[in-house]
Amino acid sequence: MNRRLFIAINLDKRTKEGISRLVEEFKTKIPWELSSSIRFTPPENWHLTLSFLGYQDDEDIGVIMEAAQKAAKQFSPQNISLTETVYGPSERKPRMIWFLTDSYTEHNLAEIKNVLEDGLEEANVRFKREQRPFTGHLTLARLTTDFTADNLPTIGRDVHMQFEADGLDLMESELKRGGAEYTSLQKFLFK
Repeated sequence: MNRRLFIAINLDKRTKEGISRLVEEFKTKIPWELSSSIRFTPPENWHLTLSFLGYQDDEDIGVIMEAAQKAAKQFSPQNISLTETVYGPSERKPRMIWFLTDSYTEHNLAEIKNVLEDGLEEANVRFKREQRPFTGHLTLARLTTDFTADNLPTIGRDVHMQFEADGLDLMESELKRGGAEYTSLQKFLFK
């Protein structure tokens, strides 16, 4: 059986509660003509993706877990700082609303991502390594209509939210009619 997998950092309950309050406040400021074109991500799906692995065979999951465990053991728990709300992945052709991490967090997560992906490649795991620079972000919503930056309201807003990540999660993504559903298959604690 093939499973759609990725490796991410999940959020603790307290952080999700804080983000939920910000999202509710944000929803009240969306112009009514745009509100039907924005589908908010449910809190149970909030995470920071490090590596998208695509569809993987069940027999390869053990090798993926070994590589993730090995990578996690090389890092201490991470202080994650979310700093601003932006449209992503491109300002010119946005498809999502993101919380971005600060540059320090982004640098540290990029280092973890590189070590993880080096280990996956050494273990001969089939996945497509991204060539673009890593952008630390949490997806808050998806835009269901094509927009350009010209016809969207300004959302650049400071967030100031921090939490400590204690490890990496191997996640499964199941595509369903109402959107993707994510399940943590295994957690790998940082040293």
